[in-house]
Amino acid sequence: SRSLRVRLLVRMLKKILRLSNYLFRFKFSYRYPTNKQVLLVHREGLELLAHFVESSSISIADPERPNVFVLIRMLFQVKKGLVGYLNAYISLVNPRVVFTFIDNDISFYRLKEKFPEVAFVSVQNGLRNDFARADNFGFLSQLDAVSKSERLSATTICTFGEATSGQYLKYINANTNTTGSLKNNLYEKHSEEQHFDINFISQHPPSSIRDEPGRVYFGHNSLPFESYYKIEFEVVKFLGDYCRQHNLRLAVSGKRDNGFGTEREFFLSALGSNPGAFIPRDSNFSTYDALSATGVIVTIDSTVGYEFLSRGQRVAFFSSRINSADPDLATTIKDTNFGFPLELGDSGPFWSNTGGVLEYERILDHLRAVSAEEWATEIAPYNESLMAYQPGNPVFKKLLLDLGLTLIDGVKSDA
Repeated sequence: SRSLRVRLLVRMLKKILRLSNYLFRFKFSYRYPTNKQVLLVHREGLELLAHFVESSSISIADPERPNVFVLIRMLFQVKKGLVGYLNAYISLVNPRVVFTFIDNDISFYRLKEKFPEVAFVSVQNGLRNDFARADNFGFLSQLDAVSKSERLSATTICTFGEATSGQYLKYINANTNTTGSLKNNLYEKHSEEQHFDINFISQHPPSSIRDEPGRVYFGHNSLPFESYYKIEFEVVKFLGDYCRQHNLRLAVSGKRDNGFGTEREFFLSALGSNPGAFIPRDSNFSTYDALSATGVIVTIDSTVGYEFLSRGQRVAFFSSRINSADPDLATTIKDTNFGFPLELGDSGPFWSNTGGVLEYERILDHLRAVSAEEWATEIAPYNESLMAYQPGNPVFKKLLLDLGLTLIDGVKSDA
């Protein structure tokens, strides 16, 4: 009847209006998605993936640049949200393998149930704990909540180490493959020359620590944003004093590029009158270059710190972030402790979760004096579990071949 047609038209117009209001924030892609062997969800990781497979065989489902043809298909399929958009994209591209390097995007683990013939591979790109900027909204909390009502799955999750694999398998139906950090495995040290005696790895956020409002959450527990990051200042101040007293060359390796002056100012303020170099990040591997030319690396709880530990370099973990921010919460929040999710002691030969000048001095004095043989023995129990090191990524390459992909060097699968 006419009234039914009018109601359907009004309903369709409302959907279009809601969709357009949401999408006006984005730039659009108008290129029709063609069949590709590989689909990458999110643009992050494209440069890494292109080390292994030809970029011409990769299609990118970038939610920040929605594809108009996918949106139209999504609309006619009466789909909604990111999962609906990705479902429509996959059905258009018909890939053999779908990858993501945003392994803490839960939407990805909702896709495989719809496409059982397609392989879905998630690649870990950072340490995983329950950090969030909202109450009970961390990755682990979300996994726990969603997995109780939905089946989350993937074909394979590539993890840093065996300890992390257990975190995923608790909530996601998948195989895990210990590959370590693909980026770390690709990096080749160019020189044996040592430019710095001690180098601190910055984890400065992309905003001013002192001016950022709000709190940092781990489950329902929270800390003021500034308190969470104040250890960065405390440790660099200590390192400035320590290096001056011992006549050592100190550097701070920045997390941000030269255009983010707030980070430089923050650490130069921490150094005060003490000498020290600040090295901004100016390329994908510039931080690796600076750290590889260092005697002892100092980190709070950075991924890069674990990467260089896996390479056998001397790394001090001043992993007392929570204790520095709120000693009472340190008995509850363990997510930034050295070795998380493993339950290790609060102190060891090269780490301290409790912190303080005496602990920091103990660790640095030890790392400067320990022999190469003793150091290799000390770190041996941790590396395979926390961060495997596989130069050239042989395990990841074998996975690609097993999935039927052709590697960029021309090697083909028997599949």
